[in-house]
Amino acid sequence: MHPTLVVCGDDDRAVPPANSRLLAARIRDARLVTIQAGHDLQKPGPAAMVARLAEKFLDSQPLMTG
Repeated sequence: MHPTLVVCGDDDRAVPPANSRLLAARIRDARLVTIQAGHDLQKPGPAAMVARLAEKFLDSQPLMTG
């Protein structure tokens, strides 16, 4: 298993945060982060937050080799 980061917007009406909570609960070693956003996390504000979260998450993981 590999650690997994699940990110969702707290005001996502297309895919409610409850779906992300369920997804994270079903993946071993998953971490759920909910940010203040809607469904489109590609907009500049949310995208910058997701990028920072992903970098921090990846930096905290041990390097995996073949």
